Order: sequence, then C-alpha cells, then structure tokens
Amino acid sequence: MKTEDIFKNISDTDVLPKRKTLSIVEKNARCHGTKNEKPYALMSRHWARRYDNNDKTGELLYPGDYVNNELCKEIEDFKKFRYQNHNCSEATVEKDIKTIYRILGWLHRYKGLDLDELRLTSIIYFSKLNVPFEEASNFEGKYNYEKFMLMKTISNQKSLELANANKALIEEFLEKTGKHPGTKAINITTCIALSKFIFRNEVGTDDYLDDNDLPIVKRLNKLCNIFNSKAKSTPPAIAHLDKSIPWEDAIQVLETCRHKADATKKYSIGKDGNNRSQSGIVHDLQLFLSLAFMVLIPVDRPRTYYNLEIGRTFVYGIYQDGRFVPATKIKDGEEATWYIHLMPGDYKTGKVYGEYWGIMPNVKFADGKKLYDYIDRWINYGRDFKGKCDRNRSQDSQRLPQKIGTYKW
Repeated sequence: MKTEDIFKNISDTDVLPKRKTLSIVEKNARCHGTKNEKPYALMSRHWARRYDNNDKTGELLYPGDYVNNELCKEIEDFKKFRYQNHNCSEATVEKDIKTIYRILGWLHRYKGLDLDELRLTSIIYFSKLNVPFEEASNFEGKYNYEKFMLMKTISNQKSLELANANKALIEEFLEKTGKHPGTKAINITTCIALSKFIFRNEVGTDDYLDDNDLPIVKRLNKLCNIFNSKAKSTPPAIAHLDKSIPWEDAIQVLETCRHKADATKKYSIGKDGNNRSQSGIVHDLQLFLSLAFMVLIPVDRPRTYYNLEIGRTFVYGIYQDGRFVPATKIKDGEEATWYIHLMPGDYKTGKVYGEYWGIMPNVKFADGKKLYDYIDRWINYGRDFKGKCDRNRSQDSQRLPQKIGTYKW
C-alpha cells in the first residue's frame, strides 16, 4: 500500500481528540528515558518546551556557571585528540563532551570543586607513570640502578592507588546517571577515552606499550564489560510499550497535527472562533513536519532530522543514474523531488554503508494537499517567523530562520 493511500479514508471525525493527541505527544517528548530532576551538568541551559511558554530559553540554568580558560583549552585539545587519534564522528565527540560537562557539573555541585579549579584531571587523575633515567642518577651523576628500581616501584604503586581512587569516584558518579547498566557503560566509555587523552604522553614504553595497558583504563574496561553484560539481561528503563503508540494512532496523530497547522481559528463552541496567533500556527507546522519526517519515510536516527541542511543533506531536484540535478537547473520544476542526502560522515553507520540517498515522497493527503506544500511553507515562512539566531538544529529551527540555500534546515 502506498503511503498516501493510508490517508484516503481518514476524515476530520477520525482524527484523535485534542487532549488525547497532546497527551501522546507530551508523554513521549518529556519522559523518554529521562529522570525527573533538575539538570546538574556544567553550563546547563533552559530548554524551550512546546507547552511551557518558557521565556528563559537558552539562558543558563545556573547563572554563575562558566568554563575557566585552562579547562576550555583542555576540552578543545580533547576534541582534536578524538578526531585525529580515534577517527571519531562529530556526533560521538559531542556525546563525549556532554558526558564530561555532566561529570564536571556533578563535581562542582555535589563534590564542592570550585569552578576555577575544574580540569579534565578532576575527572581522570593523572600521575607520572614513567621514571626518567636522569632522575635515577646519584650525586656523582652516574646511573643508579637500585634508585631507579625504587623510584619505579613507588611510581607504580602510586599509579595503582590513584587508579583505584579514580575508579571509586567514577562509580560514585554513575549512581547519578540512572539505574540501567547500559547507560552506565556509555558513560564509562567516555571516561576511557578521556583517560587515554590524559595519559597520551605516558604511552609507548616497555611498561605501557598501548593505552589499554594504563592502570585506570584497565579498571574502567573491566567495569564497562560488567555493565555491558548486565545490560543484555536487563529490561529497558522505560518499557517499549510505554514509549510508543500503535501505527494507526501515529497516523491519526499526524493528521491531527496537520489540521492544527492549517487551522486559522481557535477552537470554539457555538460561535465563530478568534483568529489564532501566527506563532501558534508556526509551532503546529513545525510539530507536524517533525512528526511527518518520522512517519512518512523509514525512521532514522534523530540526528538525521535535526542536522538537515538545505542544499547539502536536504536537497531538491532529480537524482538519476548517480547524478543529482538541482531544481534550479531543471526545465520542468514539477519533476523535482526532495531527497535526504547523507555522506559517510553525516550519520553513525556511514563508514559501513557509505553515501545515502533517500526520497522524501510528496504524499497526498485526504483533502488534496501535499507534503511539499507544508515543506515550502516552513522554508519560506515558518522558520523565518521569529528572526535570526545562532541555533542550527531543525528541532529548534523557529530560532534558526535561514533562507533556502546552503544553510541549516
């Protein structure tokens, strides 16, 4: 069955009631795998919520927060290390940084570390692992083997004790990250990467040929394996049925959102409704398109949608025989199609599957309107509604009004 055929038998009376629709949308948007507590990450910011009318969006949740200069430089060096040494994608590095900011916020708010004192070594303790030969010489400047071995023994013992204390600190933090062992394993993975960065200049000797030989990395790898094993037999924190709805309901919710995006009058009984605000209409248009992109084509990772860029990953034209022709160069503009075009670096499994081209079908709804009509409305009006800003995610694109071209969706 074609996608548009699903909508032929759906009338206005089949659409879910307003309150039921909102309960489904709010349930999945607000409670999906999150704990109901105030964020503690360093530099946490107020989020815009669809129904909260929060006028503090983007402002610091803790106005006194800042990242000191030394820490800022260390974080930038860590990013470069991940890109260059581990060949990580941008999404992986972003996830690492978010975890690091959570740990730093926890250290500041729960362990009492001053913002000026925060460093990456506040998370992963550092100690010299290798003893230089020059330090093992006697008063006459000659090499002293006994002194060298003593210093090496002391250094090894210190590093082991420090690694044990560091592991205990990370385990204490993990108690704040939720109960599911899979979540804990993900956070440990970031700590392992950070450990390899902190000790990058200590690796390459006979004692530490590889960064997996580092004392703290050995302990964290073992801990990570334990949680990964537990995760296989542990049910998800939120059951699948509690964070999903039947396919039939998804279609009806989509139609409800579409009708709301078209509605220019407020709901009213027995009298003509007042005109709706333009901001409300734009909000509903954004909500409809966000849902449409996940219902009308095979579902992809959220990153695919909120990182779409018009002219690069979201393109309009004709793709045929391995060649793409933009709509501006097509004589008959009616033939143009919207495509999601991802290069290997644009999605998580890109290194395995390579370049991707996916058609966004111009679905025809029961009342004759088509999906492309709504996409055009968003591009040419919706995202320009609230003026320009620095945000570059499609989910926040009401604060990201860029004109069509090589810009963010």
